Amino acid sequence: GQGLGPGVNLLDENFPDDQREQLRKFGVVVRQIGHAEGHFGMTDAEIIPRLHRLGRGTCFTHDRDFSGPDQSHPGHCLVWLAVKQDFLAEYARRLLRHPEFDTTAKRLGKVLTVGTTGISVFERHRRSPRRIAWTE
Repeated sequence: GQGLGPGVNLLDENFPDDQREQLRKFGVVVRQIGHAEGHFGMTDAEIIPRLHRLGRGTCFTHDRDFSGPDQSHPGHCLVWLAVKQDFLAEYARRLLRHPEFDTTAKRLGKVLTVGTTGISVFERHRRSPRRIAWTE
């Protein structure tokens, strides 16, 4: 596989159906808030504990609220996909294939902002993000 490991890839409820299906076509196993997980209208505050109950999860969102170092936790990874809606699946897949993030273990504890030029990595012990350019 693509190093997806034992962790869960959780999509927020606003992730469009076509983008979720595209991820599945890429072979990425995902669960989505309001579909297989939780309920529609879950607040951000409810999503984090859900992620922890699922264990070692990576949560993909199109919501800027899930960004910055204060959201980091050793038990999860938060990914803000700061790209146009039509490209969410493509950039989620690129992240999951990136050598620095291609396993759950490599992603845990990080808050990632994924954009067209690269990835910003926030970690609890650093106040400013590291920038990583796309390798492909």
